[in-house]
Amino acid sequence: MKTQTPLVEEFLADHKQMSRLLYEALAAIKQGNISLARELAVRLNYVSGPHIQYEEMELYPRLKDHYGAVSEEGLIQEHHEIAAGIRSLVQDPVDDPSDLDEAERRLQIGLNHAEHCGSLVSVLAGLTDEEQAASLVVLRELRNQQRSWLDYDQEQDAKRN
Repeated sequence: MKTQTPLVEEFLADHKQMSRLLYEALAAIKQGNISLARELAVRLNYVSGPHIQYEEMELYPRLKDHYGAVSEEGLIQEHHEIAAGIRSLVQDPVDDPSDLDEAERRLQIGLNHAEHCGSLVSVLAGLTDEEQAASLVVLRELRNQQRSWLDYDQEQDAKRN
């Protein structure tokens, strides 16, 4: 099975960047450097937005055919939890230690999620060349829209309610 197609390479590059930002934001929280954690969360919000949209639009709907036990709804709920952690750092004042603990817990969910979701790359690698090319177009179009994760999450939350 081919694994290093342009789609897979770009997907994994996104994951590497997102995981690094999550890890660094968590480290900043643990060190008490809230301003750095906030700065990293802002970057994560914008870097991750297109990728999260791509996962929910392109990758997750394909999982049923490959991984019957993986819950698309559960993965999307994790995205929502992680976005709440980013939101608490980016938009809300983080004065209360319990707020900081909650942000840390949610970002840790993000790091765990990124590790698991990155392993789903075999679904993308198994697509035909034509399907991969079309899927890569979707990923790149979403990047061109430059939509933040929080904006996307808010829109999806409104649709869910």
